[in-house]
Amino acid sequence: MSLACHARSLISFFLFLVSVSHAIFASSLHVRRIPEVTIYASRPEDQIPFGKRFDTNSMRSVQKISVIQVLKQAPSVTVQSFGNDSPQSYIALRGANTEHTQVRILGVEVNDPSSGGRFDFSDIFSGDAKELTVRHFSSLSAIGGVVDIEPHKGYGEPKGMAEAEAGSYQTDRIRAQVAGSTARSHYFLGANLLKSGTGKLKNHLHGNILSDRHWIETFNTRFGHQLNDIWDVDVYLSQSKSKNDIDRVNARGLPFKSGDHGVHQRGIAIVKNRLETLQGRWRHDVVVSDIIHHRDYSENSQNSTYTGETRGALYHTHLRIDDHHTFMTSLGIMQDRVETSNVRQHQLKSTNGEMTYRTSVIPKLALEVMGRLDHHDFFKTHGTYFGHAKYRIHPDIAVFTSYGTAFRAPTAFDFFASGPYSVGNPDLKPMTSRNVELGTEVTLFKGMSVAFTYFHLNIKDLLATTRTPQGKYRRVNQAGRLTRGLETFASFYFGSAFQLRTAYTLTEATDEQTQTKPIRLSRHQFHVGVEITCFKNASLFAEGFYRSPASDIAFSRNGPQRVKLPAALDMRLGGAYHLNNRVEVTGRIENFLHDKNESSYGYPNRGISFFMGIRIKT
Repeated sequence: MSLACHARSLISFFLFLVSVSHAIFASSLHVRRIPEVTIYASRPEDQIPFGKRFDTNSMRSVQKISVIQVLKQAPSVTVQSFGNDSPQSYIALRGANTEHTQVRILGVEVNDPSSGGRFDFSDIFSGDAKELTVRHFSSLSAIGGVVDIEPHKGYGEPKGMAEAEAGSYQTDRIRAQVAGSTARSHYFLGANLLKSGTGKLKNHLHGNILSDRHWIETFNTRFGHQLNDIWDVDVYLSQSKSKNDIDRVNARGLPFKSGDHGVHQRGIAIVKNRLETLQGRWRHDVVVSDIIHHRDYSENSQNSTYTGETRGALYHTHLRIDDHHTFMTSLGIMQDRVETSNVRQHQLKSTNGEMTYRTSVIPKLALEVMGRLDHHDFFKTHGTYFGHAKYRIHPDIAVFTSYGTAFRAPTAFDFFASGPYSVGNPDLKPMTSRNVELGTEVTLFKGMSVAFTYFHLNIKDLLATTRTPQGKYRRVNQAGRLTRGLETFASFYFGSAFQLRTAYTLTEATDEQTQTKPIRLSRHQFHVGVEITCFKNASLFAEGFYRSPASDIAFSRNGPQRVKLPAALDMRLGGAYHLNNRVEVTGRIENFLHDKNESSYGYPNRGISFFMGIRIKT
């Protein structure tokens, strides 16, 4: 299909979304496949400012196409991609597994329970996210850390933007958005289309030949209205479709085909009520969410379908007594069901309650204490707690520490999965973890800051994926995993003309049952990025990502075998030239060193790639 056809398809769907987005959300409420109610209390705007924040609005010139490219800047982030150009991309934090990373949009967890709780970042484009926050520490219901996504929100006069890009490996990308606000309302509408494919790529680890084709289209809208002085409504809707087809030829020349076609719909509505009390400000939030996951898998002649739906309703209170004391509470229930192409529905139920106290009554000290109770059908009542403190020794020097426990029950899919590729395990136990961190933040001089963090993460009853004698994937509990390491992060800003960011992580991790290092986890990870905008009409950027050797698991008829993933160095170069205030031409080079590395066994990275594009603003 030509780029012009792609553009027409995108524009048609974009206009359709504008006119019937609310109807789409309303109709999705009538889907009855697999309801699941997921309620999480902590909202991004309620969080004490611990964690690394990334404002995507300040990254336009560095061309952060995907959320994955933004998150790579944070320390202790391990990216795992199955295929090329990031179809099926996941991240793990501090040596945990990908399903341990809790991902939230507007405070609502959006992990897919039908894939073991993982979240696929490939259908989230950076242009649709206003801000990303990475919180590495585990606590409460997050075993390995949290990634909060704040969707874009319209501000000011109506603005529009359209951009198109084409390049190597038959890659076409189109994006359009419109946003704005009035005195009482705001709106944002965005659409993306990405198509790419390859010829034959050689897998250097075991000599296989691979070609892939993928298509991702996403549509996002966020709109809100202030009904009066005390009532607000904020609605976020999104839909993404993805098609990933991979053809492989093994070392003996035999063909092997696999496909993954998915649809994700997310709807989140927030009603806010603000009241002035005798003591301070009291806010009530009611959050209603509807999240649908549907995937069709195929391998050669075998097919399987997994469908899931999450529905949520959260009541959350936020009482700020004064500038030094804040209380937050919430109550929630969860109903987790699973349905596959050849098995009836199964469900699990749980309830939870959470309380947070935040204070800064002691000068220069910020303190947050949280507690949570979960009552699960299978696991009775379990309590978790978390504390975080930051003390500013000097205006330019701060030290911080945290200690927390976490509890995470297996999903219904883990318990009851049944199909040609997966089988459930009803004897699973929940995972628990204890996390400690200690660090410091230092501002050396204006525009330059550094941070050092030591972390210690101990996971018990670790959920892992194994292969049965019949060749099916099955979830099992292992003894646990101990991870220790050191993170460093530094940033230097010379006005808006020059920016430098670096991150390095040293990780030591051991799976207690096998006494081996976890797969796909490197001991050393390093990132450096430079952005130069001092030229009159141009901006330039360069980025490098280094990963030391790691291991992976190869499944065969002879059983699982450990294989080695070599060290990898990935470099990006590019820039933009501004023809005028509204039009700019962009260009970038990916994988500059032509290093065909692999982040997951059997999926080679593409070689050097060139892309050119144009961006038009109104």
